[in-house]
Amino acid sequence: MMIVNPVPEPSPVRLLIVDDEPVVLEVTRDYLNTFASFQTEGVESGEQALSLLETGSYDLIVSDYEMEPMSGIDLLRILRQRGDTTPFIIFTGKG
Repeated sequence: MMIVNPVPEPSPVRLLIVDDEPVVLEVTRDYLNTFASFQTEGVESGEQALSLLETGSYDLIVSDYEMEPMSGIDLLRILRQRGDTTPFIIFTGKG
């Protein structure tokens, strides 16, 4: 009798989405959870993102560019100053 060890399923990509527009945040999360099988968490501000990142980590951060009071660039700058090298994508819905 031959015993075959199953190949373990890869862990889903953990993705943090930061967007101050709740509708955009929810649609983005739903799409990525459904069609890309990502494990996503969403927050509505850079401050909330920083708080989450103090206790956890993500494989990728996707952030809106234009937010108040902390923009996506500000969030990226703070993370890099802290030594956080998590891949970071900035997007905007503005022209």
